[in-house]
Amino acid sequence: MQYKQLIVIRITVSPSQLDENIKETVFNLIKEKYQQTLFKTFYISEILETSFSSHGKINNDGSVTYLVNTDCIIVNPTIGNSYSLVITHNNKLGFMHKSDLVTIFVPKQYTNRNLAINEEVTINIVGKRVEERIVCVGTIE
Repeated sequence: MQYKQLIVIRITVSPSQLDENIKETVFNLIKEKYQQTLFKTFYISEILETSFSSHGKINNDGSVTYLVNTDCIIVNPTIGNSYSLVITHNNKLGFMHKSDLVTIFVPKQYTNRNLAINEEVTINIVGKRVEERIVCVGTIE
């Protein structure tokens, strides 16, 4: 569910932010804007490294737009895959694993086991929705 991936991010640097150490500035801007957020259909938990994929394009207002190759750790639960997770919440409807912007819910009718908080189980993802957070429905294997 969590793995390293290279993604391309378009970032605009304002004239006041341009300096000799543009690589560090761009890295910090990307980290500030994208780390611990949803990006497209996955959650970026950590920005590891950045490198320019092209020269910057100067805009009319004096800012510069760069395409940046970004190595990051992402969380992307995929339908049909199974993950070993720890149960963090339970209620009368079922059991959940919650972390940052990801919630995986297992309805009680999908299992005949009574799971306890902090119990590690293997959950198979059967449904996924991405809005302000990633919400998945799973079954216990």
